[in-house]
Amino acid sequence: MAFEHSISGLTRATQYFASRGWTPAAAGNFSLRKEAEIWVSESGVYKAQISESDFIVVDEHGKAVAQRTPSAETELHCQIYQLHRDVQCVLHTHSVASTVLSMALGAMESLPLRGYEVLKAFPHISSHEQSLLLPIFENSQTMADIAQAFANWRLAHPECCAYIIRGHGIYTWATDVDTCVRQIEALEFLLECELQRLQLK
Repeated sequence: MAFEHSISGLTRATQYFASRGWTPAAAGNFSLRKEAEIWVSESGVYKAQISESDFIVVDEHGKAVAQRTPSAETELHCQIYQLHRDVQCVLHTHSVASTVLSMALGAMESLPLRGYEVLKAFPHISSHEQSLLLPIFENSQTMADIAQAFANWRLAHPECCAYIIRGHGIYTWATDVDTCVRQIEALEFLLECELQRLQLK
């Protein structure tokens, strides 16, 4: 299944995430940048029934061009676009695995993922012998707090391409919708594996 870099492709990807149970109760937010425009999912939309008309244009600061309300976390999308000029898609899911695992890890500030073949879904990884260090930021209703935590982390880890918000979900970004979807799938698989390993101990 391929997802073209368009509002249609992003809509299908969002519906696919809903079918996997990764966007319960209208959770999650998704965006793409195409030319000079940033399109982001509207606030409160039930993702299983999302349509192309439920994505709205915002400026680089997250302010909607029309009189509609973008996702409350649009600021985090815009931050990623500002920091990474090659990034064209940002995706955020709320799966059980990412939520439970990040809470079960207590105060851990990052999760090292290593030894998994699926890590090769990420463009800078070519072997299971390499690792992906996934930062975990504390949840906040103030998006600026999360944005600052990511900005601080990125100074020491410029290769970072994903993060977890504790008890909340994962963010990842890529150069197009299809690549970003693969990264979401890989992360969800890896976090489910880590959760099951923790439960088996």
